[in-house]
Amino acid sequence: MPDAYVSFAREDRDRVEPVVRALEARGFDVWWKPEIPPDAPAAAAALRDSKAVLAAWSPAAARTEAVAAELEAGRGRLLPFLIEALPVEPHAAFAAAPVDLAQWPDAAAAPDFERLVQALAARRGRPATAITTRSGAGRFQPAILLAAALSVVAVAVLLVSNLVRPPDFLAPAPGAPEYAETEGEATDSPGAAERYGLAKLEIDALPPQELIELAMQRTSIEAIEAEAAAGDAFGLTLLCLARSFGEGLDRDQQAARRACEQGSAAGDALATFMLSNFARAGAEGYAPNAGDIAEADRLLAQAAAAGDARAETELGRKHLLTDQSAEAAPLVRSAADKGYLPAQVFLGWMFEQGRGVEKDYQRAMAWYARAGRSGSPAGMRALGALYEQGLGVARDYGRAREQYQGASNRGDGEASWRLGRMFERGLGGARDMARARELYSMALAQGYQPAQADVLRVGRG
Repeated sequence: MPDAYVSFAREDRDRVEPVVRALEARGFDVWWKPEIPPDAPAAAAALRDSKAVLAAWSPAAARTEAVAAELEAGRGRLLPFLIEALPVEPHAAFAAAPVDLAQWPDAAAAPDFERLVQALAARRGRPATAITTRSGAGRFQPAILLAAALSVVAVAVLLVSNLVRPPDFLAPAPGAPEYAETEGEATDSPGAAERYGLAKLEIDALPPQELIELAMQRTSIEAIEAEAAAGDAFGLTLLCLARSFGEGLDRDQQAARRACEQGSAAGDALATFMLSNFARAGAEGYAPNAGDIAEADRLLAQAAAAGDARAETELGRKHLLTDQSAEAAPLVRSAADKGYLPAQVFLGWMFEQGRGVEKDYQRAMAWYARAGRSGSPAGMRALGALYEQGLGVARDYGRAREQYQGASNRGDGEASWRLGRMFERGLGGARDMARARELYSMALAQGYQPAQADVLRVGRG
């Protein structure tokens, strides 16, 4: 039984395929057979048995009789998404307006794609596969829930209709330099620095997997285990991360959870955030498959109240999902001020989209640039997109290329794809199909699945 059947007009095939491939990369079984007529027995069986019907809505779909028939057959299971930029009246069978993927796979559509992912995951009764990121010496590693999603700016935010004015503390600092917000001073934690070679800014601001990787470069697993055995709260958290990500120790989620429970009880907020992730994912000891959402939310709120930047960012995201926009901005800003790069990119996205704050491209650029200066490929890519589109700044293809190249060099697949598109179109320099092909292939190797269509399209030249 497939997770989803895709209903679409055949002339929209090229627009639909990148969405399908990205869903498959998230672990969904999607029936998408353009070569099989919709009235064929196999297609009819897939339509009948699928848990959801993904309706790719466009002017072409609106005038296609086969699509209309499939929408009627899929009533009660429809998950519509818009693929045409022009206004299209929703079909009468839709319970809600379609998710807007007209700009997919551009970064602006990433939150809406995540909305579709979460809706489909709810339909089939188990979470989507975690997004993978490229790190270290070019290896692919699993990322925990939001940390991975945020690291590629695909922040999981629903369409939010309420636009609110930003709180006063979000006003730009007087005399601030170009592309800079108030940065705050981070102080080292002597205890942590002595025991694990980590600074407070690193402890506060790194995603969990990057934090344990850095800790393992500066200390030993034996030292971490010794501190954990002595009851050190942060040592217990590092032991949890080591077990969770397989850094220095074999992966063991049950042992990871026990260590994080002890770290949380001893007062470490990151340990509490990790427990929230375990609960949401249905780890050992929690509800199977779907996870224990109520417990996950309780732990998330507890970690955010204790000041964990990762938890603040995730809770801010949840507030946007539940139309509590005014509560989202203070949390995300707090995390961004702590130096948490995903929060800085998220806050830039909020300003760019006008979600939870007033739309302000200049301040979006400021936060993207700040994250980019600290090495965030997502910040570089998002800043490059503003230069490419001329949003908040004069269009500058040269600077767009520079930002995309920086992000591409750090393993960002979407940046590689965007840079390839510029070479193919001759934007910011001479048209270079060989370089475009190379970049599309690189994007696919870096995990950006929508690039597969371009790799197939441009071929080997």
